[in-house]
Amino acid sequence: MIKDYTKWIIIFCILIPIQLVISDYLIIYQLKPDLILIGLVFLTLSFGQIPGIMFAFFSGLLFDLLSGGVVGASSLSKVISIFLCGYFYNENRIEIILRNYTFSLVVLLTSTLDGFIYLLIILSEEIPSLIFLIFQYGVFPGLYTALLSSIILIRPKKKLISS
Repeated sequence: MIKDYTKWIIIFCILIPIQLVISDYLIIYQLKPDLILIGLVFLTLSFGQIPGIMFAFFSGLLFDLLSGGVVGASSLSKVISIFLCGYFYNENRIEIILRNYTFSLVVLLTSTLDGFIYLLIILSEEIPSLIFLIFQYGVFPGLYTALLSSIILIRPKKKLISS
């Protein structure tokens, strides 16, 4: 288990700089995918809610510190959205969920919630239209992130070792 967590720590140490630097080149119509959240959803659906929440907090905090954003805003929004994602974890159906469209739907739900909560935390001005903000900063980036997460669905299957 420690080997798995070490692997995920290395993955997130790579994903955070990618999110900070390379994701700027993936912007379409001012929509930016959340690559860290895709990794968090994959981790949560693989290992459960508690490890997902721990990784969400620390990766969000590290992202805030490195990006110069409001410290704790990403942590809080990612922890809340990964908490919700944890309810989709099923120990008996891990491979089915990670290889099905369910994964992209969970990414859509968590990414939309993450974007909306993050917006509510950092928004310091009057809200012009709540519906507009939900779509502009929640649903549309969530759709883009879910579309990008569908790449994970085409990864090769693990071969079972028969004895």
